[in-house]
Amino acid sequence: MNELNIQLFLLLNTLAGKSEILDAIFLFLSEGAGLTLAIGVLLYLLYREGRKFVYPFIAIFAPATAAFVYTQILKRLFLTERPPLFFDEITVLFEHGGADAFPSGHAATYGALAIAALYYNKKLGGFLFVIAVLIAIARVVAGVHWPVDIIAGFIIGALFVYAYRELFHDKVLKYLRRYNKDTLSDDKTNV
Repeated sequence: MNELNIQLFLLLNTLAGKSEILDAIFLFLSEGAGLTLAIGVLLYLLYREGRKFVYPFIAIFAPATAAFVYTQILKRLFLTERPPLFFDEITVLFEHGGADAFPSGHAATYGALAIAALYYNKKLGGFLFVIAVLIAIARVVAGVHWPVDIIAGFIIGALFVYAYRELFHDKVLKYLRRYNKDTLSDDKTNV
């Protein structure tokens, strides 16, 4: 294992177990914030776009879903031990998995969600990116991921957004324009 990866993990993990309040925040970010974030984005799209939420929903959630599925496949191929299996004495805020650390599905999924949302609304995307980074850091602090898992997850998420934009974006837009005109917002064709 790379020495820098280990040292960065140990540095971030020292934040765990210092305060019940901080541990609760890290635990929420690690386990609950992602789903809360996804539901929040869906509700935001429904509120802002009404019936026309279909297009931004597809453009934002399709790459995130694909990134999640891809990371689940990679986890079974790489079989990377999580930090508690590597160290005897670290602070672990919750038990999670075993030899399925690499890459981080949370970083890939919520990183893709944030990057895709940037095309729809820069403020929303920026906010989501900050939250995605906090979720990712919290997973290292909680003792369930290595920093390299997080970096790889974000790269995978970004690649899936890029692939969606290059391969599917125009086709989805063309389909919706042709068959579902009432699901398109006039000013959001860049999503």
